[in-house]
Amino acid sequence: MVVHHWDTDGVASALILREERGEEPLFFPPSPGRYSLTAPEREELSSLSPREILLADMNLSQEEYLFLQRTAQGNFTAYDHHGGYRAPEGIRLINPLILGGDPGDALSTTAVLRRHFSRSEDLLYWLGVWGDTGFKTPDGSERSIALDRFLESEGRERSEFLRLVTLLDLPYRTGRREMVLLLMERVRTIDLWELLKEELFVRLEEEIEEALRSAEASLLHEGPFQAVFFSGKPLISSQLCRTLYARDPDRLSLVVHDRGEDLQFYLRTRTGPFPELIGEATGRGFSAGGKGDVVGAVLKPEEVKSFITLWENLFLKPLGIELPWELKRRIPYL
Repeated sequence: MVVHHWDTDGVASALILREERGEEPLFFPPSPGRYSLTAPEREELSSLSPREILLADMNLSQEEYLFLQRTAQGNFTAYDHHGGYRAPEGIRLINPLILGGDPGDALSTTAVLRRHFSRSEDLLYWLGVWGDTGFKTPDGSERSIALDRFLESEGRERSEFLRLVTLLDLPYRTGRREMVLLLMERVRTIDLWELLKEELFVRLEEEIEEALRSAEASLLHEGPFQAVFFSGKPLISSQLCRTLYARDPDRLSLVVHDRGEDLQFYLRTRTGPFPELIGEATGRGFSAGGKGDVVGAVLKPEEVKSFITLWENLFLKPLGIELPWELKRRIPYL
């Protein structure tokens, strides 16, 4: 079984593990928008009695790592590229960042897997890298030129590649886990480039583009922040936050998504005490994760106040920043 994140890097990483193991795994993503397994998903996973579990592109809590270790009767390995945490003693975690390795080897989980399995820089590697960091890779940079060389060898245009990155992200953005599972079944039988012609994904593309336009209409500028607050089902917080950051990287890009049963929080900026916040948040049981320039969290309504207080104390105050009242009053459940 491959338990994997639902975004482009998570999907591509799951497919790499399928290739490396040379057998058909059961793909098992959590519910879109969540960074952990729900109670029903844990029950489902346990009932399947997997003989081995591979985890891809997910920063879990200490307890969740131990749950997967027990469920697989010790046959458990995690592959990840997020910083700011460590797995419990006895858990096999492949992540260069927690061992003080080169950040260039942890651009994505596909990059971690390429290094670990001595793979070439193939399509799956590039999909994961670009899905995670492509939006902030300057044209003409060494990485951008390397991508162009790869695409030339494949006989493909950059526009086709960028659309494929987006298409692999679309199913989870609908907020429906069954769409992610449908994608994982589809990619078992076709070449990935064929997804560009799949009518289903064209329809999903239109659905998400409309949701993005509607949410971005609420953009606010307050102090050092640029912020969007919205509600509804589509999971577009990460993409919105990336768009805001790319437009003005000197501001703190904040996206708050009220989904009714929970609140999704995203913050992206150039630098800050991200590992401290992520480590403390996960240590306190919050569903949170991120890297050196982004933090994301899925919060129960009753958790919002304590998480925002933690964010203010551990992240904003050390940077000399105060959360503007106009933004604070718009955060639901606060």
